[in-house]
Amino acid sequence: MRVKVVVLLAMCAATFSCNGNIKEKFCVGTGTASGVYVSTDDPKASIEIKDNKYYMHYRGMKTGADSIYNIEITDKVSLGGRVLSDGKYLRLKNADDTMEYRILIWDDKKISLIYLSRGNTLTYRKK
Repeated sequence: MRVKVVVLLAMCAATFSCNGNIKEKFCVGTGTASGVYVSTDDPKASIEIKDNKYYMHYRGMKTGADSIYNIEITDKVSLGGRVLSDGKYLRLKNADDTMEYRILIWDDKKISLIYLSRGNTLTYRKK
């Protein structure tokens, strides 16, 4: 019994280690989460994660300040008067806009998000 408890605690520690804050696959701006990810739906659309910023790019268009967002990872968001707390959420903010997403996958190869305002899923693969 004691061995099972030690193994369970070790697994929990490994799962929740990311500067003591959140799961490794949600550590943004550093390590394997940083980089350029290309949309699986539109190869001209991409995002870049760097220095805790989220940059939206579209090939052939200049990336302006309105396409650069600060990243916040949270355990809950409010949507339509109710609180969602069943996973990890991405909140993107800049001077003009705030967007919120449910994080489905965020690792060194793929990012998959549900845009909460519309309910559509956005998937990106690392370039």
